[in-house]
Amino acid sequence: MALAFGHLIGAWICGKTYEFMQKKKIPQIAWFFLLFGGILPDIDFIVEWMLQIPYHRTFTHSILFVLVMSICLYLILKMYNDQNAQKYSFVFAIGICIHIFIDMFSSNGVKLLWPSPLYFFF
Repeated sequence: MALAFGHLIGAWICGKTYEFMQKKKIPQIAWFFLLFGGILPDIDFIVEWMLQIPYHRTFTHSILFVLVMSICLYLILKMYNDQNAQKYSFVFAIGICIHIFIDMFSSNGVKLLWPSPLYFFF
């Protein structure tokens, strides 16, 4: 199980790899969304702690969560007339996907197709 720092490092490595391969710099705000997306799925720890129910690696580690959160960010940024709303929401989704991918290497796996009861892992 990777801790928040491990997920941040994973997202950072992916961002740096993109910069190296594309010979482009990622803007600071895009770095923020990439790294924030890299740790956001573990917000379910708070829900699990508050409600005392096993919730970790369910909805927040699913494809549905990636779609919902990236669409929400897109709509919020569009509300403020951000010209890069699509790019930032895509980078945010990539950060969440990196987190999920890293968690798939644990023996517990993730509910990638939530609400399906199946767990996916490598």
